[in-house]
Amino acid sequence: GALRMLPIETIKPNPEQPRKEFEPVALSELAASISKHGIIQPLVVRRKGQEAAAQGLMAGLNAYRYMAKMEIAVLDRHEAYIGVLIDDLVTRGVDEPYRIFTSRAEHRLTLRESNAEERLLDKAIAWDLLPEERRLAALGRRDNAYGLKQWLDSTKVGAKLARELGLTPELHQGLTRSLLLRRPEIGLSDVMFEHPQGLVYSVELRWVEEQIKFYGYIQRERVHIERLGELESFRLPTNMNYLNMSGLSAELREKLNALKPISLGQASRVQGMTPVALTLLRCNSLSGKHNSSVFA
Repeated sequence: GALRMLPIETIKPNPEQPRKEFEPVALSELAASISKHGIIQPLVVRRKGQEAAAQGLMAGLNAYRYMAKMEIAVLDRHEAYIGVLIDDLVTRGVDEPYRIFTSRAEHRLTLRESNAEERLLDKAIAWDLLPEERRLAALGRRDNAYGLKQWLDSTKVGAKLARELGLTPELHQGLTRSLLLRRPEIGLSDVMFEHPQGLVYSVELRWVEEQIKFYGYIQRERVHIERLGELESFRLPTNMNYLNMSGLSAELREKLNALKPISLGQASRVQGMTPVALTLLRCNSLSGKHNSSVFA
């Protein structure tokens, strides 16, 4: 995403907008505010058909990899919004037109625009998607960002910097600059004083600042991702007959039998799934050899 000026005629209203009625008074107040102040917050738009383009991108990549007898390329839900899209379409079906919304992803802090290159670079290199010049440039940007973060993590705040920032030297002298950066009123430019690396690209600066400022939230989300990874690693037998499984609702049995989830993680995202039902799936999978009624 980026800030752009677009001709008004190129922007079309969303035909699936759920809000059909507007309060006349509130609408008049909004129109008056726009007339006086303009639109303070930029409009968020998306390209028409981007969902189909995302599927086509992965389909084309995997068609090539299949012909080359290479392993299939997969993006998980915590790696990219394309991963969220494909998993939703496979797991939840297409009863309604699918649209990419950030609200569909459970790891929105991990799927930031600022960390897209850092997050997907290793995949792009492993899948041989980058020309050499671009690969080296991307690796150089990542090295710059890692170097800056390491410098902030290891460099102490001196009395001079503390005074320049209006802080008490006795309380803040000796803290690392990354710890100081976690304060909401401190920006990255404030603690870059005396940084020896010189010029760093803005995208690198933004990634470093967000990694430090959101550190606690990012770590918490990583723990959640690791826990979900445990569910993904628990594979379900392909010959399990969910229709004969007791303890599940009839609707859930039908959904599971139609989908045939390959893991507990995928099963957990089926609509109507509950923690109790997941426990039943795990138990039946582990005791399958003693309970032939749930296996075809």
